[in-house]
Amino acid sequence: MQFKVALVSLFAAMAIAAPGLEKRCTADGGSCTQLSQCCSGNCEYDSSIGLVCKPAAKMMEKRCTANGGSCTQLSQCCSGNCEYDSSIGLVCKA
Repeated sequence: MQFKVALVSLFAAMAIAAPGLEKRCTADGGSCTQLSQCCSGNCEYDSSIGLVCKPAAKMMEKRCTANGGSCTQLSQCCSGNCEYDSSIGLVCKA
């Protein structure tokens, strides 16, 4: 019986804390360094402001990181490769 009460209490605590556990992300137009920071769309290069979250093209379902952005695997890059740069670590490069 005590176990059931403890279990119910645990789930209740998780439900209360859940809003704080939601994924935090950057909306379209905000700066980014990698795809995972964007709520939706891609982390793309904008010549005037650098890397920003932009909506993905309707035809393009793949979300990706532009060259110069951080990556951990090739599939994250829009084009080019995920390569090691000694000054900043793994980045997408053409």
